[in-house]
Amino acid sequence: MFEILMILFYAPFLFIYFLFPFFLERKNTLFYKINIFDILIVNSVIHVNLLLFLSFLFINSNYVFLIIFSISFFFFILRFKNYFYLIKNNLIIFSTFFFILICLFIRLAHDPILAWDGAHHWIMKAKVFFDGGYIKNIKGVMMDYYPHLGTYIWGFFWKNSYLQIEYFGRFLFVFFFIICFFSCFYNLRVYPKLIKCGLIIALIYFSSDWQLFKGYQEYLLFFCFYVCSRIFVIFEKSNLIKKNVLFYILLFGFTTNIFLWTKQEGFFHFIIINSVFLIHSKINFSYKFIYTSLILTFILIFFLIKIYFFGSFHFHEDILKPSLLENFNPTVFLTKLILITKYIFISFFKNPIWLIILLSIIFLLKIKNIKSYFKENFFIISFIFFEFCLIYAIFIFQSADLSSLLPLTLSRVMFPISGFLIFIIYDTCYKMKKNFA
Repeated sequence: MFEILMILFYAPFLFIYFLFPFFLERKNTLFYKINIFDILIVNSVIHVNLLLFLSFLFINSNYVFLIIFSISFFFFILRFKNYFYLIKNNLIIFSTFFFILICLFIRLAHDPILAWDGAHHWIMKAKVFFDGGYIKNIKGVMMDYYPHLGTYIWGFFWKNSYLQIEYFGRFLFVFFFIICFFSCFYNLRVYPKLIKCGLIIALIYFSSDWQLFKGYQEYLLFFCFYVCSRIFVIFEKSNLIKKNVLFYILLFGFTTNIFLWTKQEGFFHFIIINSVFLIHSKINFSYKFIYTSLILTFILIFFLIKIYFFGSFHFHEDILKPSLLENFNPTVFLTKLILITKYIFISFFKNPIWLIILLSIIFLLKIKNIKSYFKENFFIISFIFFEFCLIYAIFIFQSADLSSLLPLTLSRVMFPISGFLIFIIYDTCYKMKKNFA
């Protein structure tokens, strides 16, 4: 019974924890046209990067946790009246948010068993951090060269939960996942508001893959993809935000930095997402130069830290290997190409959110001139092209048997990418409301 009470308490606790350092202010052009869940997202990016920094230092995480929560709680009390009226005026939305969050927390608590990768790989690192270890202590752990950020967050919130139960550390990934959808659809003007809540619940249901809550890192990647698209879309469509261009490009850069430290393929997501931003963003050359310098600095730091703690930087599957050329044999290449394509289509049905995204694109193209739509949103084509090239490359150069590997892993690789594209569903809902109202 006490465990259930702590789970009920944990939802508002996380909400308060991530209300700092930025707050929602009506007359603040820095956060023009964004909502309370956007604020939670901005603060989450800052906190995750802070935890990444702390993971390299020999600092007791308990003290860090107490300091951060104390400051967050202090400012929450200071602005309690503002938050009270915000929640009161949007009671249905916030009730739905906490209801979904608590339901998923309880389900995770009811079925806390870790999947294979979670039990044999990721939790080993999380336990090192839970036991008070540091990044140097994960050397020698199974697959120690894999990025550690997700497991540090896991261990941090596991250790600093009152009951110190393992799955409390995984609650954070649920939280990050849920705030993406409320951030995206909060401003959708639909009446009655229950329809909007029903839409959010449906999308969360069709986006959820419960297996990935069992110790995997994909929901952290999903969160990063969503944040990148949210920043990019708001930034490109709001002239007021361009007065704060430096803040937004720094926020975008630090969001992409999370990719590097979450999973090995995150390195390539980092390259792709930043390439799309540099190609399609309308910022001037001087800002692009600053941004390029920033991401090159992130890569340099990433390599230096990997070499310092682990002696080298390498991937699970060697990119340059003697058997590399065999993949370009026409028969081998074509066979792999067909097999990967087959499982990509299967993955659309295993991850129904992809089908909703594809139907949304078809609808938007039907009601709007194709040329004008893609002229406004050409970055979507670039993003999808580069990401699917990455998927094909990952599996074409695999030495393992694809017929057994693809059914287990391809849908998991594709899932986080959908986070970048869920704003298309919002655009569809907005257009449908406008056209059929």
